[in-house]
Amino acid sequence: MRYAPVLHLQKGLKPTVVVEAVLEGLRAATRETGILAGVLVCGIRNMSPDTPCGWAELSVAYKNRGVLGFDLGRRGARKPGKDHQEAFQLILNNNINCTCTRERRTASLHLEQVAVLAQPHAVPDAVARRSSAAPAR
Repeated sequence: MRYAPVLHLQKGLKPTVVVEAVLEGLRAATRETGILAGVLVCGIRNMSPDTPCGWAELSVAYKNRGVLGFDLGRRGARKPGKDHQEAFQLILNNNINCTCTRERRTASLHLEQVAVLAQPHAVPDAVARRSSAAPAR
């Protein structure tokens, strides 16, 4: 499940309460259905670079407890992923999977995102979608 906890902090909810509630819901669903699921925490790049860095820290805190990765979403913003390099560095230093949600602009921006992520397991999701959508030969 990919979601941005920052969008669920109404009425004073704490980020840890939001993440734990989602993880408990997924654990309950797994018990009922047998289907395994995990969380991809999403930071939003049109916010201050400190905000996604906080969500990256939360991803690190919940690593191996249900959080499987971190994504830097765009939510309509045209801000490059490189503005949030500190968040990605924290994620990469802690060996957490990450993506940078695709841009609708040029392919050169995808190359910029790959350069920012700089890890084999971290690719822009548009590239991952294109790769997974290719027919098997």
